[in-house]
Amino acid sequence: MEKEGLAARPDVSSLAMVAVYPTPEEAGAIVPAGGNPAETMHVTMVFLGDVTKIDMKAAARAVGSVSGSTAPLSGVIGGVGLFAAGEDGFPQLAIPSVTGLAKLRADLVAALADEGIVSPSEHDWVPHMTLSYIDEPELPDLSVLGSPLTFDQLSLVENDVRKDFPFDPEGSSDDVHRPDPAFSRSEQRRREVLIGRAKEEFA
Repeated sequence: MEKEGLAARPDVSSLAMVAVYPTPEEAGAIVPAGGNPAETMHVTMVFLGDVTKIDMKAAARAVGSVSGSTAPLSGVIGGVGLFAAGEDGFPQLAIPSVTGLAKLRADLVAALADEGIVSPSEHDWVPHMTLSYIDEPELPDLSVLGSPLTFDQLSLVENDVRKDFPFDPEGSSDDVHRPDPAFSRSEQRRREVLIGRAKEEFA
């Protein structure tokens, strides 16, 4: 039986983001009855905005670079809460307590910036999973507190379709999505600096 007072999930069909998703089993265990579908449970790491304004190949290089130097993260749902109401109602939140999540976010922001991509979000980053949108303010079911969370990949989501990049600090089997160091912007800039210094030393 569905909850009363649920609002519709926003339309994200024209947007892009980088996110982490719990395992399907974990998502199924925490999804509230009548809330957002389990497969949509995620923590947005970086909101990218309108897909027509983003170089998605560059975004994929950044995401692949970070995923290839990150080990799986684990923790629990450490809290619940609400955001202020928007056009879609009050978002009910699960707040992750996962060590390493903030560093992962910082690494992503830096890698995306190296590719010339900056989030258009007008809000600071608050890690959360949206469980439901409701018409009237009400805290989520407290039984989700302490539920386990495992993040073992980054997902680049375009038009609500996921492309997953497994965490694999030892090297990925999907190397086609790893950036070639010879062509990454940050590496190119580093090489230019070193070449410049060498020229100065031997001038």
